[in-house]
Amino acid sequence: MTASEMKEKLIGNSLMGVSNGGYQVTWFLRNDGVIIGVNGSGAGRNARDSGVWEITQNGDFCTQWKKWGDGTKGCYKIYMVRDEIKTCGTVSGNCSGSFKIVQGNPDKL
Repeated sequence: MTASEMKEKLIGNSLMGVSNGGYQVTWFLRNDGVIIGVNGSGAGRNARDSGVWEITQNGDFCTQWKKWGDGTKGCYKIYMVRDEIKTCGTVSGNCSGSFKIVQGNPDKL
């Protein structure tokens, strides 16, 4: 996906799925560059954080959470595979992230 395609699909929408770290997550990507997320599923769905996100000129999707990941910026290559987004860490090469794009902010994050 190009940077402009990513922005068109992601801004103002949520990503729901499994992060590269193996966590069940929902992330809401606000149009002002703020990301708000919740980890877990069912009754354990209570770990929340926020931070910033961006799509770089070379098309990397980057996040920097306040608490998660020790507040370190992480960047990913994004690939559309049918109706899912797959993510690959630009440093680790780990390609285990898998997300669905959900319109808007259904979890009211």
